[in-house]
Amino acid sequence: MSNESKYTTVFDLIIVGGGMVGAALARALHPLSLKIAVIENTSPQVIIQDKRAIVLSYGSSVILQALGLWSHLKSHTVPIRHLQLSDAGQFGMANLSARDEKVDALGYVIEGGVLLGILQQSLAALSDVAYYRPANVVGMTPCEEGWQLDVVQNQQQRLRARCVVAADGTHSTIRKLQQQIFFHHQNPEAP
Repeated sequence: MSNESKYTTVFDLIIVGGGMVGAALARALHPLSLKIAVIENTSPQVIIQDKRAIVLSYGSSVILQALGLWSHLKSHTVPIRHLQLSDAGQFGMANLSARDEKVDALGYVIEGGVLLGILQQSLAALSDVAYYRPANVVGMTPCEEGWQLDVVQNQQQRLRARCVVAADGTHSTIRKLQQQIFFHHQNPEAP
């Protein structure tokens, strides 16, 4: 074993971003017995303080039921049983009701921190998911196995995986790093 691989942790999948999308994806892929890493740059206290109102569609509640999480979430939700849609000043309007659609609710409202907290607690209980938090990706390079990420969490670590998912939001570090790799591939003489 080379010194390089001795200090490298290898995963099947690395998800950068442990928010709603990244945490839900890791939880959904758990039954596949993949070795998964989730890298999240915020501390647990920041996430739990998220007071935004999040609207979950009926379909999202079905997915969360399949993941075994809905029973933990439902008591924290407010059901949406009726929607009236219109465009101000325009002709027409649509009314939707849960009763007409034969469902308990068309969707649900939940506080963002509650949803994230429960998603992240469910990840912490999974032995095949490594949670790097708070941590930052500072480098990304292609390698034989797929991708190598340099991650800083107290000290710099090297992670490798065949697949990397960018679930790190609008200002994605992974997308920025990927653009740099593409640019250097297209312009090998560039600094």
